[in-house]
Amino acid sequence: MAIIFFIFGITLDSSELFAAVKAWKAVLFGMVSMLILSPLFGFAAVRLPFKPPEFALGLAVMACVPSSLSSGVTLVIQGYGNGALGLLFTVAGNVTGIVTAPLMVKAVLGSLTDAKINSLDLLVKLGVSILMPVLVGKAIREAVKPIRDHICKVKAPLYLINNLQITIIVWQKLSAAREVLVEQEAADVFLAALAAILLHFIFLMFNIIVTWLLRFPEAERKAIIIMASQKNLPTAATIISYFDSTVGNLGLITIPCIVFYIMQLFIDSFIANTWSSKYERIALIEKKYEDEIKALEDDANLGHAGGPTSDLAKAKAKAAAADEASHEGSGGGGGLLGTGVAPDSVAAPAALAAGAGGLAPIRAAVLAAARAAAANGGGLGAGGRGATGIAAGAGSSPVRIARLSSGGEDGGLLTNVALDDVDPLAKGRMQQM
Repeated sequence: MAIIFFIFGITLDSSELFAAVKAWKAVLFGMVSMLILSPLFGFAAVRLPFKPPEFALGLAVMACVPSSLSSGVTLVIQGYGNGALGLLFTVAGNVTGIVTAPLMVKAVLGSLTDAKINSLDLLVKLGVSILMPVLVGKAIREAVKPIRDHICKVKAPLYLINNLQITIIVWQKLSAAREVLVEQEAADVFLAALAAILLHFIFLMFNIIVTWLLRFPEAERKAIIIMASQKNLPTAATIISYFDSTVGNLGLITIPCIVFYIMQLFIDSFIANTWSSKYERIALIEKKYEDEIKALEDDANLGHAGGPTSDLAKAKAKAAAADEASHEGSGGGGGLLGTGVAPDSVAAPAALAAGAGGLAPIRAAVLAAARAAAANGGGLGAGGRGATGIAAGAGSSPVRIARLSSGGEDGGLLTNVALDDVDPLAKGRMQQM
């Protein structure tokens, strides 16, 4: 058992603990929920009419112990919670739990049974079995620099050793209770297992509701929900191992603790995956549309950056520059974007593209030019030709012009449309010519 807590101490990086203390309100509630409020449910658990009664005692003991050592922090980080706060709950909860757990166990079990539980003796034994290995491991980590620098590289194998130790505990307790366990009714064992699962759900719902009512930040809420709802099987097994034989069969008392510990891993893993899926979906969407979002951001900043930056902005500027060159080459007959009209009230295309900032000014200019063309009879030059190269003739193809669409799937891109779409009177004038 001591190996588990020694590994916890030697792998403990306390550099982030001081940052977590800043969230003191979350720390205070999490510790109170873990060490004081959760054990109160033990008073109800110990009164459940199980056969044998050891199942109820096991649930009560599990309610009184602090949070898990490593799995809780892992799940908090996996669910995008406050990992530093989760680590603080693990360290502070298990150290403080050495004092609170014996007191709560004596209060809960003593309220119903006549078993003799010496809380002071239990506290001393827990200090030797749990606190001393943690302190020794932490001291070695801080004293030996190579261990401190390289212990992170072997964390995974050490955690496997921890899990192996927990598996050995489970096997030992089940073996000790095998003869008595097989004598029990299957329905009684099933109800005890179901009660252990239900107890964990009660812890979860309690912490979810209270942290929501207290309006804790999301990351802090996740750390509290996981850490204050999980319980430490090695600590519970250590406490049970020090019980007097008058309490009952120690193997049977451990059965609900084992079920609680195993099921909390499955349940909380599902919760953490649910939390993380939201952020993963957002990340996938951002990655999928990264180029499109970049183009839109660049286009939105066009008016502030002094020039076009996105492909869309460059296309607009290029079209505007070509129209301006056409206007100069035709002696003033080209007009705005080839409409043959350049009213004084409309700004120059290059200025629109480079400085006006977006689609709206350009679209407004095109519409203004179209209205002016309809009012002025087409705005053709003195020679009867505009910048679009209109040529009179019955067999000529319809005159086409580039303009901005009014929005839709092309998002305001330049498209080729018939001139009479812009100037409704153009078709009549062509027939007169």
